[in-house]
Amino acid sequence: MPTKKCTKCKIEKETSAFSFRCDIKDKLRSHCKDCVKKKSREYQEKSTDSNRHSRFKAKLLYRYGITLLQYKQLQEKQNNKCAICKKEETNIHNSSGKITRLAVDHCHTSGKIRGLLCKNCNLLIGYAKENSEILLNASSYIEEQQKG
Repeated sequence: MPTKKCTKCKIEKETSAFSFRCDIKDKLRSHCKDCVKKKSREYQEKSTDSNRHSRFKAKLLYRYGITLLQYKQLQEKQNNKCAICKKEETNIHNSSGKITRLAVDHCHTSGKIRGLLCKNCNLLIGYAKENSEILLNASSYIEEQQKG
């Protein structure tokens, strides 16, 4: 089986470990597929962080009409804790593997910002359809069940 040495990792590998490239004499890339993947992953991680930050800033302005500075002021005011459960966010984002940001809680009718919530409390409000009566009934129900 023919082999080629990767110019990145300096390891001699079978030619099947290299991608095709028509403009090169031997028609194979100089870096093996593993090194190309590693470099691509590193680049994505670097650019994704800055892109994620830019997308977040744009989302804040578009959806909620607030700037990143206003978001950070809310965060500071709440000591980076959820306005309902008073705990820091612990949910991990699926794709980035990082802890998610506190969600901007807002009235869907008026658009008024109420505060920042962890993912679970934000879902709680959403599932209750922002209806305080449902939430009060749920609270009463839990208290009654705990009394036994």
